[in-house]
Amino acid sequence: MKVFRLSNGQIVQIIDKEKIQKWDPETPVMFVNYILEKKMETYGSSKDQAEIRAYLNEILEDIAIPKLTSALKSPDATTRLSITKNLVDISKKKPEMVKGVLAFLQEAEKVEKGAEIKANISQVLKNYDKAQKRKQYEAKRKKMKELDDKLKAGKISADEYVKERKEFLVLGAEMGAEEE
Repeated sequence: MKVFRLSNGQIVQIIDKEKIQKWDPETPVMFVNYILEKKMETYGSSKDQAEIRAYLNEILEDIAIPKLTSALKSPDATTRLSITKNLVDISKKKPEMVKGVLAFLQEAEKVEKGAEIKANISQVLKNYDKAQKRKQYEAKRKKMKELDDKLKAGKISADEYVKERKEFLVLGAEMGAEEE
């Protein structure tokens, strides 16, 4: 366990590189990205964060990226299939967790010959894109509620409202078309 003592008295523990080596190939990249995106801002001062970020970058460069790329390029189709199945499951439950491996999957998709593996990679990419569109739609829905209130109050013109409403409806139609 790597221990970081932060300037505010907090202690942060991150798993050792040796233990990360034993993980499935796709997990270390997702683990590092999760910490960087969701937890990093809670880790003390910028100096403390820089120290933790340096350790996480070491994990990425020394273990995570080489392990994932070698597994995706492995001549063993069962290894590649296992990884892609795991990623499909993760992308269905928590699509944002696969964000860190998307670039590797896009590269693998270009060179992959196996139909089932290629289909799994496409499914992961599709699940992530669908989740991103859902986020956009929710943000647009919130904006539309605000515009409804502004229109009622007379703060915006009908033309402005119609333009925004059209964008919202187009995005909604895209979401509906993807679900079918």
